Amino acid sequence: INSAMWFRDALSRSDGTVGGVSKVLAEQLPLLPEDEVPEWIRRTPQAELMEIISKVVSEAYTETMAMEKHMRLEREKGRPFEEVYDEVRPFLEFISKPISKASDGDDEDGPPLQPPWEQQPAPTQDTNGFTHTKETNGFAHPKDSEPREEFDFHEPLMLVGDCNDWDFERARREHRFQPLENTKQNDKSASYQESSLRLLLPEDGLFFQIMSFREEANWRIYRGDGPKQLRSGIRDRVKPLLAMGEQAEKQAYGRNFGIAGGEIDSCIEISVSVEATGTIQVWFIECES
Repeated sequence: INSAMWFRDALSRSDGTVGGVSKVLAEQLPLLPEDEVPEWIRRTPQAELMEIISKVVSEAYTETMAMEKHMRLEREKGRPFEEVYDEVRPFLEFISKPISKASDGDDEDGPPLQPPWEQQPAPTQDTNGFTHTKETNGFAHPKDSEPREEFDFHEPLMLVGDCNDWDFERARREHRFQPLENTKQNDKSASYQESSLRLLLPEDGLFFQIMSFREEANWRIYRGDGPKQLRSGIRDRVKPLLAMGEQAEKQAYGRNFGIAGGEIDSCIEISVSVEATGTIQVWFIECES
């Protein structure tokens, strides 16, 4: 796909917002000749395709602005243009690659190195006294990551995603996480809670977030920056973040965990660990059906 040409065309046909551009692209890309678009784009429902494109466009714009600022600041320090450009080239190539879906494998990985403009992590929006940082999973407390009373790490959880059509009631019935025996809600001595859920992984993969059984969308664990796909048995591959309150849905929009599918449906066990300090891990293992 000539991404620059189609993006400019979509921009001219839309209202200029990320959502508007993504909507036009989601409508027009599946109509292109077969040799110009991947097969998965044709098979993906328009609403899901719009979400994928919106996420890609938003992240590309954010990284492009950060890259441009970094180059300007470095040039002001007297560094040669060629030297600064060589520094940002890997990240420019990364955000310029074709759009891929979670089931397409390694295409969902993050860039090979941390961008130089992110080496000094800056806090983003805080929620209920906790602050996101770019180098820690979950929440980092402003005072040495101590537990907070308003944060309940024993929160009962459910998986909401493709497997239940993002429907809360189905998630309640079919995809509730079960705490391990030594970290159950009534075990007040535990400093963390680890829960797991077994389900069937479809051939075309799975997108999901983890939400509170009680608070639903107002308490959710979602994917942070970096790699987007979980890999079997690797606990710290993808960085989870926690959002609470009325802005949680907006914060987590489009930032879903992904698990690549295989040639046939297979059984997996998804696990989540939430510590009293706010540290979170999400991973999965393959299991016998």
